[in-house]
Amino acid sequence: IITGRHTDRKQSGAEDCQHFYCIFLFSYSLLERNKGFWAVLLIMVSGLTKIYGIFSLALLVCYPRFWRNAGYVVLTGGVLFLLPALKLPLSGLIPYYGEWLNALAVHQSDQTYESLFYAQPLAEWLLPNFRVLQIGSLAVLALLFLVSRRKWDTAAFRAQALGILMGW
Repeated sequence: IITGRHTDRKQSGAEDCQHFYCIFLFSYSLLERNKGFWAVLLIMVSGLTKIYGIFSLALLVCYPRFWRNAGYVVLTGGVLFLLPALKLPLSGLIPYYGEWLNALAVHQSDQTYESLFYAQPLAEWLLPNFRVLQIGSLAVLALLFLVSRRKWDTAAFRAQALGILMGW
């Protein structure tokens, strides 16, 4: 998957991630049709391209054959992890991923996103606590997901969980 920026117009975060939304939907439809390997492969490719994709792995617990799908995660993750070794020496792989993780942690952007975090007078408190709020909201979503265990086998719950992942 090749991601790029449009230089002729301002691009919002939602427009920037449209192909990931498509991957979320396509992997969901593959899981619904019991095509676990292909769904996991898509999720892993999207997760190694942009971090949002990794969150789709949470849906695997809602499907039968969880351990088989978890095996696909290990298999495809290992292959995709080693794929840069086709161009890099093996000794350069760990520093390469270290730079990648650093880029994720810093996440510099030339865009100003319009969101609740920039609303006055809330911005003075929200912006410095952005990461804590982001991790906290993810923890609350994870907790709500876990307490809804009885609903995991229903297609409606899985579709709702996917919608929340895509919106988050």
